[in-house]
Amino acid sequence: MEITLAPHTSICYNTDIDNEEGHKMTLVVNYNSKKELKEAVGQRLRYTETSMFGPEYQSQGVITVAGRPHITGMKREFFAQVTMADGIIQKVT
Repeated sequence: MEITLAPHTSICYNTDIDNEEGHKMTLVVNYNSKKELKEAVGQRLRYTETSMFGPEYQSQGVITVAGRPHITGMKREFFAQVTMADGIIQKVT
């Protein structure tokens, strides 16, 4: 399979989330930095659904997230693993 990307295009791979069609997804979060996301442990996750393949958010388990300034208007691009339990952030790595 060959993939051709337009200039300034990026691909994010995630090994944690499969939607019902089996696509790997990364959830876009609304934080200025990974540090700010880490400070949100104990709170609900602020995120933006961007997938046309179905919901990316999961209230349980580990999800891969990305801070994408070109989508959110936030300051910095970053990636993190977020552990969720009952819709609350438990851990950020």
